[in-house]
Amino acid sequence: MTILVLSTCLHPIDFQNLIRSGQTLNPSHQTYYEHLLATSALSHRVVTMSLLPLGHLPGMTKGIRKAGQVAYHYPLPTTHRIIRLVRYHQLVKRWIREQKEPFIIFVDGNSKTIMSFAKTLTLSQRTIIITDHPNHLSSLNQRAKKHHTSLLVGWDSYITLTPSLNEAFNRDKKPFVIISGFAEPRTVSSPHKRPYLFFSGALYNRYGIDRLLDAFRQLNRPDIDLVVAGHGPESSFLERLSQTTSNIKFLGLIDHELVYRYQSNALLNVQPRPRDPDLDADSIPSKLFEFLSSGAPTMSVSHPFFYPLYADDVEWLDEGTVDEWVKRLTLFLQEDQKLHINKAQHVKTNMIHTYSRRAWRDALDAFIKACIRS
Repeated sequence: MTILVLSTCLHPIDFQNLIRSGQTLNPSHQTYYEHLLATSALSHRVVTMSLLPLGHLPGMTKGIRKAGQVAYHYPLPTTHRIIRLVRYHQLVKRWIREQKEPFIIFVDGNSKTIMSFAKTLTLSQRTIIITDHPNHLSSLNQRAKKHHTSLLVGWDSYITLTPSLNEAFNRDKKPFVIISGFAEPRTVSSPHKRPYLFFSGALYNRYGIDRLLDAFRQLNRPDIDLVVAGHGPESSFLERLSQTTSNIKFLGLIDHELVYRYQSNALLNVQPRPRDPDLDADSIPSKLFEFLSSGAPTMSVSHPFFYPLYADDVEWLDEGTVDEWVKRLTLFLQEDQKLHINKAQHVKTNMIHTYSRRAWRDALDAFIKACIRS
């Protein structure tokens, strides 16, 4: 079966090059789609029509780029919003006209532009991919959230990150599959020489970055660094803080291969997002998938998805207050690190066995067969 993917996902090398050039893009979204498309390509032909960012994109031009068995089709880049949409529509419709065999369509649920266009393509089975609830997207106002929500209902089938997202939008009980995240093996060396704690992700105080920074400064361990990578409203504050605090290092938004290198060799990966029942039901922090499959120890505020799986192997916090972070970090640094590393390696092995691309292959194949039958 051929799968036509309509998405903002880019060829992995192009995405990394844009990050390195200073573009502000969404690494979590890109990484999830890279894994999902590569998993689909284990059994099917995958053709991705990429809606490119606006602007001059160094090294990117109209054409087809292959990443393994996934083909990325690009329209000609432009700085003009309307021209971008016209070129994208033309690219997709031209490809559809040329097809002699049936195909199904995967639709990027993070893009209102793509969803609106895909709603007009009624000749093929259309699967919406939902990884976020609009209510949790801080970049949208209430009117935009309502519009985005309306676009996520009424599809032929659903791929969602969590059961609650499927329940919220798959109102007609169409075929669905829950694909919560991916974990792949990696062996990499760190570019950082001193012992360090590592955090990567969205830099919002509501996700706990302020608590983590306060706790680290109270920890008062000049022999250990806190290395932070990511982008968000607190980026400028972190930039200033790193200039005045010698053991806080701010990397900004970096490509995920470099993120992996930091994660895999950290003394401790830290995830400070406070508990939020609504957010936790709809969302699993993508960085937890990366941290837990890195082979390095992880300390995180408890999350209902992972806690039952690794209750004794991860350093779980109850609420993630500043005092709790200080106390738990102090204890961690006093304990036998070999024991923590052994636990982390056990978690890594289990994560890769359970959440690798090959582990998801059968579930995704069964879902696609159900889509075809329906």
